Amino acid sequence: MRYKEFKNEGKIITEYFKIDEILAKNKMHWLLNAEIENARLEIFKNTLVFNSGTWFNGIFEYGVIRNIHWKFGEFVNGVWYDGTFCNGIFKSGLIYEGKFILGQILSAEIKGNAQFIDCDISPNVKLFKK
Repeated sequence: MRYKEFKNEGKIITEYFKIDEILAKNKMHWLLNAEIENARLEIFKNTLVFNSGTWFNGIFEYGVIRNIHWKFGEFVNGVWYDGTFCNGIFKSGLIYEGKFILGQILSAEIKGNAQFIDCDISPNVKLFKK
C-alpha cells in the first residue's frame, strides 16, 4: 500500500488518485515518482510532512521527515526529526534525531542526538550542542 493516510486542509484522504491529484496541484511531483510504502503524509503550511512509512528510493526535494525508514535515495533539503536513514545522500537540512547508517551527509546542521554509523560526513556539516 503506497499511502496509508493523507491529511490536507483538515480532511483525511485515503484514495490514491485524490492524494496524487493534491500532490500534483501543490507541485510535489517528485513524491509521485518516489517509491514509498505505508506513507502517512500531510501538507502543513504548504510543506510536505512525511510522518511515517518507508522510503525505498527517489528524490525528496523539501519537507519534514518524522519516524520513517529510509532505504535509499536523495534528501535534497528539509528537516529530519527522527527515523532510520539506511543509505543515500543527505544534501542539506536540519537533523534532530535518528540513526544514519551508510550514505553521505553533504551539508547539515545537527541539532540533536542523531547517531551516525559508517557515514561519509562532509566538513560542511555543523554540530550544534544542546
